[in-house]
Amino acid sequence: MPYQSWSVSRPRPRTNVGLWLQAVFLRQHARRDELRDTLNRGVDGWNYDEPAVVQAVFETVMRRLFGRDRDDQAIAEFAGKVRAVMDGEPEVDQGTAEALIQTALGDPGADAGINPGQRYVLQALLAGCGVFIMGITDEATVNEIIAEGERVAFEQGWKPPLARVPAARRRLFGRVGPQGGQGWPPPWRTGLPVYTRNAADFDRIDGLRVVPVTLPQQAPG
Repeated sequence: MPYQSWSVSRPRPRTNVGLWLQAVFLRQHARRDELRDTLNRGVDGWNYDEPAVVQAVFETVMRRLFGRDRDDQAIAEFAGKVRAVMDGEPEVDQGTAEALIQTALGDPGADAGINPGQRYVLQALLAGCGVFIMGITDEATVNEIIAEGERVAFEQGWKPPLARVPAARRRLFGRVGPQGGQGWPPPWRTGLPVYTRNAADFDRIDGLRVVPVTLPQQAPG
């Protein structure tokens, strides 16, 4: 079996909230519920950094769904469908949903007075419904949407908690040394490729892809 080299390629979610949104968009319900426990670093309370990612992702999805030109009738129909489908779990106020969408499409005053918690829940819900209605089911497109939202949030100065990589994979990437020391710099910082016979070792590491390569056979010594 040839070795495989990993290199930077398509974007992937980098944050806890980004991975949670990924599970929501891909309708991975068990994984979604599991990842919910990682939000706000897994403790009770609230932060504004993760909602900033949700808002940026929501705006990206709404622009894909409706385009740049607002169509009030289309927005009302979409919000009404979401309200009907959810059937009160959670409660979706159609006027509030429409206001959030209007703001995402360029009307900055439309969502005045909506409290942060309600905004957070509805934006995530509406974004998930928008992805579903557009028929987006492939992970690559979902990752692209979420990574764009994360990029916007980081550029705005927010600091949503980054997703943790399991220790075994951190060790492969040099973040953990053999005896728990600092280890070596990650290969993408040195420009060196990483070779492995087991592609699963690197599964779901953000921003990486596998490239099969065939190494020359070593002449017998």
